[in-house]
Formats: sequence, C-alpha cells, structure tokens
Amino acid sequence: MFEMDAAAKVSVESGAGVDGSIEGSSRLVKEEEKAIGGLSKRATCLYVRAAGGPCVVAMLAVAFLVFVGAQMFANVWLQYWVDSMQAKKTAFANETSTQSPVKVDIRVPFFLEMVVQSLLSIALQLLISVYVYKVFSIVLGASVVVYLLLDRWLNVGVREVKKLDNVARSAVIVHLATTLQGVAVIRVFGCHKWFTNK
Repeated sequence: MFEMDAAAKVSVESGAGVDGSIEGSSRLVKEEEKAIGGLSKRATCLYVRAAGGPCVVAMLAVAFLVFVGAQMFANVWLQYWVDSMQAKKTAFANETSTQSPVKVDIRVPFFLEMVVQSLLSIALQLLISVYVYKVFSIVLGASVVVYLLLDRWLNVGVREVKKLDNVARSAVIVHLATTLQGVAVIRVFGCHKWFTNK
C-alpha cells in the first residue's frame, strides 16, 4: 500500500496545488452567480448553429408549416366533401367512403417537433376560424393581448424562482461531484483514517 510522505501531507494540509503554489482561498470551485434577464440572443444563435445553421432551421420550419398545412387542408377538404355529398343526398352506405380510411401514423421523435406542430396547427385553426367567422377576430385579438400581458407579467417571477432554485442546488451538486471524485483518490492512497480525522 502506498503511504503519503511528509511533504505531500504538508502540501495537502496547506492547500498547495500540484505545482506547489498556494491558492488564495481553500475553495475548490467558484460560487455560482445568478444571471439576470431572459435567454440572450447569443444563446439563441448558439442553439441555431448547433441545430445546423439558419438554413437548416428555416427548412425545418417550412417543412413543419407544410406538414401542418397539409393536415389542416385535409380536414377542410373532408368537410367540404362531406357537405357536397349531403347536398347531393347520396347515401354513404353505397359509397366507398365508409371503408376504413388510410391513417397516417407519424411518431414524432422529439418533443420539440410535437410542440412546433401543435403550435402551427393551433395558429392555422385560428386563422380558419377568423376567415369563416369575422367577428371571432375581435375576441381573438382581445385574448391575445390579455395573454401577452399575463405572460410578460407572470413569466418574470417563474424565471427568477427557477434561477434561484438552480443556484441553490448548484452548491449541493458540486459538493456531491467533488466528494465522489475525491473518494477514489483517498482509497488509492489509503488515507481513510487521516481524512476521517480531518
């Protein structure tokens, strides 16, 4: 078993580094500070670059828009088709429309994809509703204004609470991580009793 020599013990006790220099404080990590404000433009640009660049993100947005638009067009076309069938007073039992329609089952691999599709679907449904019922635009406009005001007012508090929670947990997480890394070193040098007494 490896024993720690006297020079190494003095170095560890005094807080000296590997090169023998003594740090100004005995802390291993710098205390985390809480950031101010929301998501910066720089962070957004980094996410866009990590996703493949602006061209890839724009192509994905267009693809989502086409996909959701096709779904909405299918619903509108189906309603138009049903209305025209009822206008002709044709019985559905004699037509092939009662056969099981082809169902497209698309499993979305990422949560973001589902969110974007849902948001585009809602937006297009609202646009169709405004197109069909013109008066609905007044109610929709008032609802959007109220939502934006509440979002601006309430999200600040939620964001600040989350930041405080992250800062409070940071010390515990760093302590656990350094402890787990240090246990292996203590076992290698066989200094259980010495560190327990410390």
